[in-house]
Amino acid sequence: KKAKKAEEKQDRQAKLAQVHDEAVAAENRELVGDAFLLGEVLERRPGQALVQLDSSAEAQLPAELLAKLRRRAAELAGGSEASLIPLRFGDAKGVNLQKGVKLQFRVFSSSTSNTIGACEAQALATDSPKLAPKAKPKTKLNETKGKAEAPQPKMDAKQLRAARAAARGEQKQLLEAKSKRAALLAERMEKKKAALASSDAAPPIEVGDASSEQAPSAAAC
Repeated sequence: KKAKKAEEKQDRQAKLAQVHDEAVAAENRELVGDAFLLGEVLERRPGQALVQLDSSAEAQLPAELLAKLRRRAAELAGGSEASLIPLRFGDAKGVNLQKGVKLQFRVFSSSTSNTIGACEAQALATDSPKLAPKAKPKTKLNETKGKAEAPQPKMDAKQLRAARAAARGEQKQLLEAKSKRAALLAERMEKKKAALASSDAAPPIEVGDASSEQAPSAAAC
């Protein structure tokens, strides 16, 4: 599917380029000077963009041509007094003509269509896409205080040995405490066993016959 879409896109671009070349040939274009002028995309429209001329570009154009551009701009942009020049997409190959993009271009005039336009447009280097800044690593927060933990200083060999010895000492103390608790528990169990054994060894209480417990008979009295 992707390959098919890419092929269809290439076909559309080829057809548009052919239509543009035929229009350029029919217009009988003539360049107005050899210098590149500066401008900025003001508005994007179907098939073209309106480019606002820079003040330096206005100074390089003949006054008659500049007045014609402004009259045309008033028609295209609803009474605007800015110096606007149309730029067809085919005259800016490889340039994304979005609002705000700065361009350099040449100006042509057509004797057959009595129009003025921009051609050979290129995006200025300042408008090339910039790489996104690298994200800074997130700082680990102390869960109890909510403050950023200060970086731990590096230890030399002597400090490292001392830290390891302290860790071993703490581990030894923990093992000793566990051993003491185990010995105390064993001692308590032995005492319980001895108490149970002594209670089992005591003689049982003898219970007399029921006949001897009876009240003395009248004859004995």
